[in-house]
Amino acid sequence: MGDAKGRKLRSDAPVLLAGVLSYPRQGEEWPEFKEKALAWLKSEYGDNLVSVIEHQDEQHPHIHFYAVPKSGQSFNKLHSGRAAAAEAKRKGETKAAQQYAHNNAMRNWQDRFYQAVGREFGLARLGPKRQRLTRAEWVAQQAAQQAILSAERAGVSTRKPTAEEQEAVFKDIEGKEVGLLRKERVYTEHELIKAANGGLKLGISMQMQMQGDAAAQAAREVAKRKMSLDTETRRTKAEAEALNAKLLAAEKKLEDYRTTLRERENALAILENEHQKQASEIMKLSGYQDVLSHQLNLVEERLRELEPHSPQPR
Repeated sequence: MGDAKGRKLRSDAPVLLAGVLSYPRQGEEWPEFKEKALAWLKSEYGDNLVSVIEHQDEQHPHIHFYAVPKSGQSFNKLHSGRAAAAEAKRKGETKAAQQYAHNNAMRNWQDRFYQAVGREFGLARLGPKRQRLTRAEWVAQQAAQQAILSAERAGVSTRKPTAEEQEAVFKDIEGKEVGLLRKERVYTEHELIKAANGGLKLGISMQMQMQGDAAAQAAREVAKRKMSLDTETRRTKAEAEALNAKLLAAEKKLEDYRTTLRERENALAILENEHQKQASEIMKLSGYQDVLSHQLNLVEERLRELEPHSPQPR
């Protein structure tokens, strides 16, 4: 296998593009999502797409996809990020600019997938952490997206006119026999115009009805999501209040510990002060003892001097 210039590939050359497309576990349209995603991958990579593997044994159902360049085809043709970085390098731009080009191209890849697949299933392009949303704000955004999705789906749905509606449109021109040998016109211009206007009115009526159904469906979805959001908000508020109560209790307990610690520190300081006083008194008494001992020695020597001496034998 050679590169785009016919040279032998290096041992560290990239030869396999791999990726993962994931779907929320709580979603109910995984088969439809998977089918739509597979169609998008085929349109994106064509014959270079060699394998797609489905996994449902993890936290969220997802598919792994793999694409391989053909012999003589550049890997950058498959990887838009590497292609953008290579183009920036060719223009002599800095390493930082090359990395920016790579990241921007990969964001565009994610945007294309979202517009073609993810949006049709009510998924968000960015998650709550990236948007810095609270849980309540994230739930509200999800509710709005689902309502928009329901409205769009209802708006593009079609239905066939009923038999009664068709009869009302064609009642003026149906039932006339067409003779093979008759030269005159089978229908008058007035009859045809009347039938055309009837068909136009029916189409407008059906479209307005579909839009009305879409609005009603969207309203129902909004109401349902609002109830869910209210429930979630109440639950979140209750959890916050419970957490705040625990926090206040913990702070009170901590303050009690601090008070006890301060009391013990004060008691320890008093004991230390008493110990220093006692040590000082002991030093004073020790000094007094030395003085008294010295004076006692002097007295004993004086007494020995005053004692009468015994006569010495001759």
